[in-house]
Amino acid sequence: MQDPASAPVITGRGMYTPSDILTNDDIAALASPAALRQWVARNKWCAKELGIDSVDDRPLDELRAAFARYIGDRIGILERRAIDRRALMNGQPSTNGIHGSDLGRRACENALADAGVEAETVDAVICGTSSPERIYPTTAVEIQGKIGAVNAYAFDLLAACSSFVYGLQAARGLIAAGVHRRVLVVSAEYFTSAVDYSDPNNSFFWGDAAAAALVESPADAHGKSGYAILDTDCVSKLSQNIRTGLGGTKPFLARMRGEIGPADAESDASQDNEAAYPYFWQDGRNVFREVVPLVVKKTREMVTRNGLDVDDVSQFMFHQPSALLLGGVAKRVLGETLPSPRVPTNFGQFGNTSSCGAPLCLAQESTMKPGDYACMSVFGAGYTVATALLQKVAGK
Repeated sequence: MQDPASAPVITGRGMYTPSDILTNDDIAALASPAALRQWVARNKWCAKELGIDSVDDRPLDELRAAFARYIGDRIGILERRAIDRRALMNGQPSTNGIHGSDLGRRACENALADAGVEAETVDAVICGTSSPERIYPTTAVEIQGKIGAVNAYAFDLLAACSSFVYGLQAARGLIAAGVHRRVLVVSAEYFTSAVDYSDPNNSFFWGDAAAAALVESPADAHGKSGYAILDTDCVSKLSQNIRTGLGGTKPFLARMRGEIGPADAESDASQDNEAAYPYFWQDGRNVFREVVPLVVKKTREMVTRNGLDVDDVSQFMFHQPSALLLGGVAKRVLGETLPSPRVPTNFGQFGNTSSCGAPLCLAQESTMKPGDYACMSVFGAGYTVATALLQKVAGK
């Protein structure tokens, strides 16, 4: 295990979420009636818990209520934040001019204020995002300009929901190599802009948010409280089970060819046909079956290779996808069910915020004492998995 005195330290934490709230009733109202009937008809939970074994004679309002209840009771998401609820409810693109970089700016400003550091002293800005504003200029450069980090350079890092910890590893390496003293790592997600709300299979997870951490060299962090980054690890494995048509040459060319994209898990989306479906898509069953064992393995490896036991870790800051997936990981890692005091959650309030879920846990952390350990473990499309071991350090 690295000596905390020689490790880079997260000295500033920040977060920001939009004020608009998108409820489960809103999500249900946006679902296509035909698609919603099909979804309820094949959903075993609705048949068992709600006694809905046939949808033919059920009114649409009842099916919408069943869908909304499923999201809250089964998935665990009660609401999520959105940059522009009005536009979503009207089925229109937003015109309010707010984007992920605006959320990222606020989170970075809060992190800098928390650390007592001026933006001009930052050497690099790394933005991890699953929903970049464009291929270039990057979202990181947009954030850099908005916060006034005039002496920094900036770049995006796209590892889907794992992006924040990938960013921590990059920051840790740059500081350990003596290249930089201060690196700002931020995750910024405008995910509600890339969701097909007519499709009840994948519409109910997503929320918009941003979270940031200022990472300083041991010398610059001396005397400050924070979280020493003792170890990081990133892995990836190719899979087509989670993907998006938002950006890139493959979906662009597919749209130019006039191809029609998949809309649900019953389709041919897993065959890498890159059809022009410009939204998020996943095969949830296969994701659970394939990702959970990998996350459990890498989380346990991070703990044990640093000479610790799972019981020595006071906080496990996991990616925040849903109660089902997070509960499956927590059960296998800790032997505990949710809710657990050692597994902070925010998906109930914010939904699945992709790369922001775990850093939101870090931004909200308030119970750790100096010397306590936290393991951050995130996972997403790729597949990508990343873990980090943090230790709370006291200031002077």
